[in-house]
Formats: sequence, structure tokens, C-alpha cells
Amino acid sequence: MLWARGVHAEAEELKTLTTRVRRAKTLNAAERQVALTLNQTLLDGVLAGSLIVGVNASGTVSFRQAA
Repeated sequence: MLWARGVHAEAEELKTLTTRVRRAKTLNAAERQVALTLNQTLLDGVLAGSLIVGVNASGTVSFRQAA
């Protein structure tokens, strides 16, 4: 899934970005870190089987708790 690859790519980019404080501030690293944490939590839930990913006809992704 493209979303999962994006989560991993963002984690790698933020890892290098946060070593450069001035650049990190310019590129909104703090906000990106919050979004990354949320996405990693969702991905962990999907991989653990506790969350199910749904995609509707318009392409909107949603998550729900597995039964």
C-alpha cells in the first residue's frame, strides 16, 4: 500500500531533517512529526490486526477497529 510506504519514507526524511534545526523549523518538522506519529500508530494497528483499512468510492481512506 502506498500509504504505508509513505509513512516509512516520511520517518526517514524527518530523521535527517531534525538533525538540522534551522531547516527543520523552516519545513514545519514539528507538525510533520505529529502527523507521522499518528500515521505510525495507525499503521501499527493495521499490521497488528486491530484496525481495518477501508477505502470508499471517492478514494477516502478510513480506519475502524477490527471485530
